Amino acid sequence: MKKAPKGNVYDIGTGRPAASKKAANEDNPRTGGGDEGGSIEPGNAGGNAASVFFRHFLVMVLMWLRGPLRLLMGLIAVPTVIALPIVAFGLDASPEKTKIILALIAASFGSFCIRWLYDSLVMWISPEPLFLNS
Repeated sequence: MKKAPKGNVYDIGTGRPAASKKAANEDNPRTGGGDEGGSIEPGNAGGNAASVFFRHFLVMVLMWLRGPLRLLMGLIAVPTVIALPIVAFGLDASPEKTKIILALIAASFGSFCIRWLYDSLVMWISPEPLFLNS
C-alpha cells in the first residue's frame, strides 16, 4: 500500500511545518477535538479576573467615545477632500496655493489615520474579537 504524499506546507508566521487538516479543524487539539468540558485553558482568558474586567471596561469606554470621534474626524475629512479639487483647479496662481493644498491633504489624511488608529487600538485592547461596523 502506498502512502499519500505529504505536502511541504509551512506556517508563514513560525516557519514550521503546518498542522494537518484534522489537527487544524479540531476545537481543542490537546483533548482531541470537540467541546468536552473544561476546554478553557489557563492563559486564554487574558489574565486574571481583574485585568479582564478592566479591559472590558476600557473597551466599553472607548466604544462610547468612538461615535463622537468618528463624527468629528468625518466632519474634517469629508470637507477637506471636497475642497481639495476646488482649490487645486479653482484658485488662481497664488503664493499660498501650495500651502493650502498641503494643509488640506494633511488634514484629510490625518483624520483618516486617527480614525483607523483608534479602531485598531480598540480591537487590540479588546479581550474578545470585535467586528467594528463603521
